[in-house]
Amino acid sequence: AFDCSTQLRIDPIDNLSHIAKSFSSFAKMPEVNPTTIDLAEKLFNFITLMRNNPSEIPIRYIGPEKGVMAIADADQITQVFTNIVKNALQAMQGRPNSDIIIILKPQIKNSDATAKILLNSTDKWVEISISDNGPGIPTEAREKVFVPNFTTKNTGAGLGLPISKNIVEGSGGKITFQTSDSGTTFYIYLKKA
Repeated sequence: AFDCSTQLRIDPIDNLSHIAKSFSSFAKMPEVNPTTIDLAEKLFNFITLMRNNPSEIPIRYIGPEKGVMAIADADQITQVFTNIVKNALQAMQGRPNSDIIIILKPQIKNSDATAKILLNSTDKWVEISISDNGPGIPTEAREKVFVPNFTTKNTGAGLGLPISKNIVEGSGGKITFQTSDSGTTFYIYLKKA
C-alpha cells in the first residue's frame, strides 16, 4: 500500500516537472536588437503615459525631453521602464507619502564610483535611475532579484526583472540596484551613441 501510494504521488510531481520544463523552453527571453535611439524621448513618452493613467503615487522626472542618443532595443526598452516602475508602485501601495523619481543623466561623470566599477571607462554612458521610497527589497531576496521565476509577491511570474536585465545587457548596458528599508533605486546604464 505504501509503495502504491508513493508512486501515485511521484507520478504527478514528475508530470508537473515535465510541464514546467516545456513551458520554460517555450518562454525564452526576448531577442534584443540594439540600435541608436533617442532615449530621452522614449523615457519622457513613457512617463507621460504613466501620468495619464494616474495612480495615488506621483512620478517625477528630472532630465531632458529629447536629444539623448543611446544604444538600446527601440521596441523593448520601454518594457524595462514599465517593469521597474510597476514593481515600485506595487511595493509602495498603501504607504503614505509614496513617491517615484526618475532621473536621466545624459553623461556619467568620471567621479561616479558606482559607474566606474560597473562600466568600461573608454565608452561614454548615460544613466537612468528609478527611485522609490518604499520598504526596500528584503535582505534574503536581494541576490535573487534577477533570477527568473523568483518573486516576493503573491501575483506575477517573477520574470519582469530578469527580462529587463536581458534587454539592458543585450543592448551592451548594465543594470543594478541599491536598496534599504527607506527605498530602492534601480540604475540602468546604456552606451551613449
